[in-house]
Amino acid sequence: MLFRSQLITYFGQFNGTLKAEVQFMIRRDGSVDPQSIRLVTASGNYGFDQRALGAVEAAANAKKFGPLPGGFREDILPVTFWFSPSVIR
Repeated sequence: MLFRSQLITYFGQFNGTLKAEVQFMIRRDGSVDPQSIRLVTASGNYGFDQRALGAVEAAANAKKFGPLPGGFREDILPVTFWFSPSVIR
């Protein structure tokens, strides 16, 4: 998915075993509700968690997610994303 590559780009390189789960909402026009960005599962490392949240915020601010497809019936798309070595590699 497109948002996956955008998040990885803004997160950057990572070598390790930490994992963090972040949730956010993409609106129909591709914008992200900044109030919806939240850490669901912390990695135990504050810097890693902030980097994960920051990647979502940076991609959203740069309008990198794009509008939802015309056939998508809902006004928002809830996204849950795991920042983990298996996704980032």
